[in-house]
Amino acid sequence: MKTLAKAIKNKTSLVVIAGAVMLLIMAVLNAEEDKNEVKRYPGMVIKKEGDVNVIVPKGGRIVKHGEVNVIEDAAEYAAREVAILNQKIAVLVRESNTLKKEINDLKESIKQIMEQIDGLNRKT
Repeated sequence: MKTLAKAIKNKTSLVVIAGAVMLLIMAVLNAEEDKNEVKRYPGMVIKKEGDVNVIVPKGGRIVKHGEVNVIEDAAEYAAREVAILNQKIAVLVRESNTLKKEINDLKESIKQIMEQIDGLNRKT
């Protein structure tokens, strides 16, 4: 009976040790994968410049100065993006004003048509 209990205890210990080793191997492999992954924040993209991958904001520029690639700094990027947004806003304002004028013209046309219908209904 003692040998059976000892054998069961040994098998249990062996299973526990095997499980611990597997967890350790998985942790090492996972850490190796994480080492190769680069943390990218929302709105960031990877641009390939030669043999190098560079993470820049979406729409960000990489300028080549001789043999050196220079990433556009935050101030330049922000200024350029604000200028683009201002242009888009100006277009939207113009289009909005055009639509408002067209709506007012349509309202006036409907009003004239309704007056003509009322005039025809009075004649009959």
